[in-house]
Amino acid sequence: TEWKKRFLRWMDGNHERIIDLFRKFDVNKDGTLSHQEFMDGILQTGIPTPRSCFPMIIREFDRDDSGDINYREFAAALKRYEFKPKTEGEAIDYEVQRQVDRCV
Repeated sequence: TEWKKRFLRWMDGNHERIIDLFRKFDVNKDGTLSHQEFMDGILQTGIPTPRSCFPMIIREFDRDDSGDINYREFAAALKRYEFKPKTEGEAIDYEVQRQVDRCV
């Protein structure tokens, strides 16, 4: 999804590792993210995310529909997507945006 692309670019630009981001989102330190912790964490990143998109995003992360997102689910959801440019122009645009994001 476009949201996931933006999120991964943000992670890359901010040098965020998946494990570190999970720990930041896990406010009560119980080893899982409630849906509320997850939503709050996403909103704190500043990545534009309409509230109406959260149910779809949560379904992608909470794969077993348990009501919580464990680290394995979190990491798998983020690793599942790997941007593969279709053209050289897309590859250049992606790299330029990645470098700009690092400067901000």
